[in-house]
Amino acid sequence: MKIKDNKLLRYITHYPTYKLFRNTLVDNNYIILITIPKSGTNYFRLLFTNYLHCLYVQDNIPIGYSEMHNEIFPNRWDKVARNKHYKLNTPNEIIKRTGYNDFLYSHEFPYIEFIRNSKIIFLYRNPLDFIVSYYFYQKDRLHVHHRIENADSPNDISSIDYCLDHFIWAYSKIRNRLNNKNNVLKICYEILLREPITTMEAVLSFLQIDIHNDKIVRAVEFSSKKYITKEEERLGHPIHSSEGRKNSFIRSGKIGEWKEHFSSGNLKYIEMQLNNNGIMLDEFIIE
Repeated sequence: MKIKDNKLLRYITHYPTYKLFRNTLVDNNYIILITIPKSGTNYFRLLFTNYLHCLYVQDNIPIGYSEMHNEIFPNRWDKVARNKHYKLNTPNEIIKRTGYNDFLYSHEFPYIEFIRNSKIIFLYRNPLDFIVSYYFYQKDRLHVHHRIENADSPNDISSIDYCLDHFIWAYSKIRNRLNNKNNVLKICYEILLREPITTMEAVLSFLQIDIHNDKIVRAVEFSSKKYITKEEERLGHPIHSSEGRKNSFIRSGKIGEWKEHFSSGNLKYIEMQLNNNGIMLDEFIIE
């Protein structure tokens, strides 16, 4: 199914609402991380948080997910943007050292086309690995979505359609809304995973934050799977588990895992659906 994004209708519908609170907290010199799910959202958040902590506080103690998520940077862009009465949690003072007021994140993207005074980082992943990862993520929930409840594999057509619908909807809209904006940095998950130091250098340069490679190296270490596993063992449950999870939040993260699941027929079907919505596989790193 082709998913349409009517720019004129969206502008007419959203702009009056946005205009009511554009001068409040909504666009207040933030760093805003907008992501496709299962694209390394929490890895990036943890990596960035650990870097700032190493840079401004101390570089011998790691920041774990729980401290980062609940205390240091707990605020979500979608909640701030959709409710002008939303009361922001006070972010940690380390963000003030960067010259920004907060570091927010969201899988949702309301009003991002109107943002002028904040910096946006868009993190995404190739659609083939997204389908696999999103399928297993959804199947691990205590309450599985009815569209994949009876699916046994990510290569079931019901699984592909369910996951691909979400990817096409989100990626298309985010890409269109951020097109030609000069306050946006786009990062693909595959480069983040393979070259975290280079990626962080690009992020810090974009944000005009001091770059210290020894601090980046330490932040990469503190944000590794090893430290997340230790935290989950200490907590007795997976991180990021408010909706309930049966297994570790980190499953694989492998680039090119789709090859273990999709046939040539699956691949042709997925590529056709993407092409019908103006998305080409050569936009992505798929292996």
